[in-house]
Amino acid sequence: ELRKVHRKSCHRTSSRTTKKEEEEEEEEEEEEEEEEEEEDLINLNEYVERAKEIMNCQGQLSKPTLRRLQSVLQPELFMADAFVTYSKRLKILQFLMAINTNYSYRVIRAGLFDVYIRLYTRVRVTITPIASWLRLLSILLATTAAGLYARSHKDMYNKHDITVTYILFFSTALLELISSVTLCRLFFPLAVWPATDRRNQMVEQQSVIWCAARMTKKPNCLLWLSACIYCDALVNQRWYIKQTPSMDRIFEAVKHHVIFYGWSKYIKSAASYRRFNCMRGQLALKKFLPGSAKDHPAASKHLLVVGNSLSIPFDESVLLWHIATEIWFHHQTRTSNDDNTSLDSAVPLGLEISRYMMYLFTSQPEMLMPGTRSHLFANACDDITFMAKYSDIVGHSITLAQAAQQLAKGILHTARHRWVYGDCVGPLIPKACELADALIFFMEELLDHSTLEKMVRDVWVEMLCYTASRCGGYLHAVSLGSGIEPLTLVWFSQCYLGMETMADRLQRPVPEPEKEEEKTQGAQDSNKE
Repeated sequence: ELRKVHRKSCHRTSSRTTKKEEEEEEEEEEEEEEEEEEEDLINLNEYVERAKEIMNCQGQLSKPTLRRLQSVLQPELFMADAFVTYSKRLKILQFLMAINTNYSYRVIRAGLFDVYIRLYTRVRVTITPIASWLRLLSILLATTAAGLYARSHKDMYNKHDITVTYILFFSTALLELISSVTLCRLFFPLAVWPATDRRNQMVEQQSVIWCAARMTKKPNCLLWLSACIYCDALVNQRWYIKQTPSMDRIFEAVKHHVIFYGWSKYIKSAASYRRFNCMRGQLALKKFLPGSAKDHPAASKHLLVVGNSLSIPFDESVLLWHIATEIWFHHQTRTSNDDNTSLDSAVPLGLEISRYMMYLFTSQPEMLMPGTRSHLFANACDDITFMAKYSDIVGHSITLAQAAQQLAKGILHTARHRWVYGDCVGPLIPKACELADALIFFMEELLDHSTLEKMVRDVWVEMLCYTASRCGGYLHAVSLGSGIEPLTLVWFSQCYLGMETMADRLQRPVPEPEKEEEKTQGAQDSNKE
């Protein structure tokens, strides 16, 4: 009887809990249906207001709420350049703000990995019950055939035919077994080795100064052979690519830029939201350069140079800032004659992003920006090599790092005397040297070293976010075939953090030209008065 009473009480409590769970699920479903009905009613202004409310609410969410928000993550929609509704993007933003930075980095990488599985593998098909039974059956049939052939009588057959048949049977069984083990390891990894994690953090690096310094030194065997067939410049750009483990640092800088400087400070309306997505370094200059700099007698010229460097075409601006950043970095480092001098010693994050942008400039210009003129890199390298004739490089026996450092300082000194090279050099390198002079002036007169380093880093973060948002989802999906590109990670982070996508930019309503003409005429009339 006690057992019966106990069973009845357990049944009542379980039925109560199930009823409560069912009621909670029904309430959540009703809320989701109401939100889905309101999806089409949310415009950009309401989206910005709700996103700022999410930023102000720092409370922790319950696990069921996190699971419900995580179910909204659909990375394939962003890859297809589909228009994701503002309500879904608010849920994604709320989910990312409720978790820490390390876990959000893992969530974004998991989303990219899921897209890779959908596009480049057949995992979704092979994990079905029918496919699993067929794979098990194929392994059993292959091993059974190999075993039966091993136990059969083969005296009457040729020895070479027997050997070939053995190879066919056992290699087939081995391939079936390896494919099954690989599939199991894909979903049930045994361990994450540090080397594997470090490999996933690698960011490619390229530099104009490196290429020019390599051309000024005595060529090695590879460059000598490539020069014989007139492709030494191509080998110099594509073969000598270095790597540095800084992808997680780039993600943290992008997330801090979007959340802290974007949603928390700059973005206040739909217009400021669009302006923030079009920043190419202007916000960083406004943040760090003091307003009193205009009163400095020599600062107005340098401020004009820095401002004009961001108003030219984007590919020229990237190359200009890259050369100036390299010259500024080598100017602040001490001259060293040690053989242990490395190209990667104490490199700031801004310079690493700059060198990664040069890798995109030379190897994947279509991802940097549609219409990128990749020949500007080769022209700049030739101009620097020509100017190196008038710089003080010790000789061919020095290391590449020492040659790059001396070359950066040498072209800065040569550019200050235009009569030396005349019209033999294009306008890009002298403008880059003027920008480098401005950065050096800011470091010596207006800002300290750490503040200027932060300013340069934020300029490059804005440029990286700008070029990532202008690259189509199709190109990001294609790049996943060879691994996760850092630019794809930045673009995916921006999409999850609520920034403007290409679909938003294409769907944006264009103002009528008549209204714009009326505004310009009204402004001109007011100026005349």
